[in-house]
Amino acid sequence: MAVNFMRLPYLTLAAGLMALAACSIVAAEPQNPAEITGGLRDTSNIPKEFIRRQGTRLVAGPGDQPVLLQGVCFGNQVWGNPKTPPATHHDEADFQRVRDMRMNVIRFYLNYALFEDDRAPYTYKPAGWEWLDRNIQWAKKHGIYLILNMHYPQGGFQSNGDGLALWDNSENQNRLTALYRAIAEHCRQEPTVAAYDLVNEPVVSKALEQWRSLAVRLTEAIRSVDRNHLIIVERLNAIKGQWKNDENMNFFLLNDANLMYTFHFYSPIEYSHQTTSWTGLPEDGSYPDPIIMPPSDTTWCGASFGNAVLPAGDTDWKEYVGEMFLAKDPKFMTAKPALVGASNHGSAWFGDFVVKEFDANRSLLRVLWATNVTSMKNASFWSKNKSGKCQLAPGAGPQGRSALEIQGTTDDSNYALNIYRFKVTPGHYYQLNGFMKGRQVSPGARCMFRLDFETSPSGGRIMTRNREYLAAELKQYLDWGKRNNVPLYVGEWGLFKRCFDEGKGGLNWVSDMMSLLTEAEVHFTYHTYHETGFGLYYYDSNTLPDPAKANTGLIKLFTQRPVK
Repeated sequence: MAVNFMRLPYLTLAAGLMALAACSIVAAEPQNPAEITGGLRDTSNIPKEFIRRQGTRLVAGPGDQPVLLQGVCFGNQVWGNPKTPPATHHDEADFQRVRDMRMNVIRFYLNYALFEDDRAPYTYKPAGWEWLDRNIQWAKKHGIYLILNMHYPQGGFQSNGDGLALWDNSENQNRLTALYRAIAEHCRQEPTVAAYDLVNEPVVSKALEQWRSLAVRLTEAIRSVDRNHLIIVERLNAIKGQWKNDENMNFFLLNDANLMYTFHFYSPIEYSHQTTSWTGLPEDGSYPDPIIMPPSDTTWCGASFGNAVLPAGDTDWKEYVGEMFLAKDPKFMTAKPALVGASNHGSAWFGDFVVKEFDANRSLLRVLWATNVTSMKNASFWSKNKSGKCQLAPGAGPQGRSALEIQGTTDDSNYALNIYRFKVTPGHYYQLNGFMKGRQVSPGARCMFRLDFETSPSGGRIMTRNREYLAAELKQYLDWGKRNNVPLYVGEWGLFKRCFDEGKGGLNWVSDMMSLLTEAEVHFTYHTYHETGFGLYYYDSNTLPDPAKANTGLIKLFTQRPVK
């Protein structure tokens, strides 16, 4: 699974989710592919029953019939690092359920430990092959393709940045290469296997070249024994500590005729992953929603640093009037309030605040916001050195209203109120006033209200959370595919279960995504089938999928969708 929208230093998300952020979007030329020794130069000799690439399409069967892969992901409990095949994730009945939803493919997650023990490298477990063969036979019986995805390779799970040992320990790469060769040799004559999806959401330790080099090596190993199957290469998720995209959206090409390229899509991440424990994201709004959605490469470009600072020591509630800040930079696109609590061992509380807009003559035009912080929805705490904490303080504000407390920081920190983001008119003045209170505030601490101004390096447009926004986010990836004449596959997209609560609009988001992907003829697998938080069937108490614990609205939506 993967993460988007890191706008440093004002929005910090879990590492495994930041890779969806589009932090650098500029025009780019078609790429030159990296050479593969022994790679396929055309697909004409591949047996017709195998899925194969033809330009930007996939085809199969006599007459090269177009194939559009639409399906779901089987997680197979890989995150628990199982040593034996999972017995309670699914059985044969679940393949029929997938078929009943008019799906034709399952992205089938693998953990290397199902095939190989760390204590016995290069020795493969019979139980792993038996489990894989059993699932291939179930898939074949029910007319389903399998995409074999190495979701958890030797060296560790990649998505959260915890698998750097894959890149820094060459033996892990040796073992992964050998395992892929063994899997390819085992499956080389099986057309039910649609493709090998090399590594899920790679996060390298130094540079993109590490992933490109390994992808070349894995492809060569597969091609040494299997020249029939499609291979899927994922864009780079991140470089350690650097969650941003290059001009090619972190994609790269390999010089093999039977490749497809994949990305994952969870935009906007504040919505799709709201209340998930591993991100710490708070409750968010619904979909569609009039909330401002700036371009995904939005970045900080200025602030009202001249506002009053909370005095050291103990102080009671007092209103602090902010400076009249002239938004003179034509790049300013949006702004949002930030509550700064830098280098303060004590506590600072922030209460009622007002954001005002003035024209060029300093005449009041409107009050943009007049409120107090009543929740931590769509907001984020950032601390440069991870010191301190931020928390809601119900009833502690002026006249018993709520407030927000920042305490125990030893360096720069702030709390960004993303929900109060507003569009900026260059040449206008903006002012942020608010109430603050302090206890044991450190000498030299900077506790203050601040307006943070943002821009889009790509010149992107401000939107609201709707279908148009999703289309614009997808376009960044689709443009790369068109530019390089390759097929694209969204290997993961989906929503946390909270998004399907009444009034949250989860089904609206899924419906819009399905129609956009189908119209663009992009292959997809929804994340995921049977899992605690994202499942079509919610995982509980080590039992097989239970219709009584199903997201019935989502299953109905998939079943009744138009199919090309």
